[in-house]
Amino acid sequence: KTNFQNTEILFRTKSFQRLSLESLIYKLCGNQWATKMVSKVLKSNTVFTPAANLLLKSTILPIFCAGDTIKSCEVVAIDLDKHFNVKTILDHSTEEYFSENLLDLNLQRKLDYLDIAASKIGTSLVKFFPLKVSSLIDPLVLEFLSKLRESSKSFNDISVARRNMPELLNKNLSSGMKRLNKLCEHAKQMNIRILMDAEESNRQPGLELIFRELAKV
Repeated sequence: KTNFQNTEILFRTKSFQRLSLESLIYKLCGNQWATKMVSKVLKSNTVFTPAANLLLKSTILPIFCAGDTIKSCEVVAIDLDKHFNVKTILDHSTEEYFSENLLDLNLQRKLDYLDIAASKIGTSLVKFFPLKVSSLIDPLVLEFLSKLRESSKSFNDISVARRNMPELLNKNLSSGMKRLNKLCEHAKQMNIRILMDAEESNRQPGLELIFRELAKV
């Protein structure tokens, strides 16, 4: 068992030069002037932008992210398992959408990413797959369910809530639940747990109804 309070063990895979660089980067991240300048350069389209992107990728990115490709994530996952027996949470970041077609596309991307993760990294290393429900279910559905729950304690089950939902939202709820069930079933076959992420406060009560419904399957 790794003792993460022991810095000698925790940082044994890093050189003195790398630790010194990371210490400097942490200090710069706390400097408002420095972060504003970097943000300004990245947002602008100047001759310095490509160089700035390359510099960030080789310095800051490795501190806060495992990588920007599945290959770079694979290297970090293997290294963490080898040295610290730490498994991986593979976060495929996708934004919310209000379009059913784009939500379908999100689902396919996540299914593909699970397949890639299983084949490239291995399910023995990838233990959790975070999921933001609004990337698969229309966010308006979550907001409507939340309003119902806040209006009355009787709305503690989706079947009850459905009888009070507009036809379009009801339809989007059904398609969203199909997406969630398909993703969960795919992850289950790979022995990868889905880690449900929280939503905004005006969606959280509705999200709890979704979780209860998923638990029945």
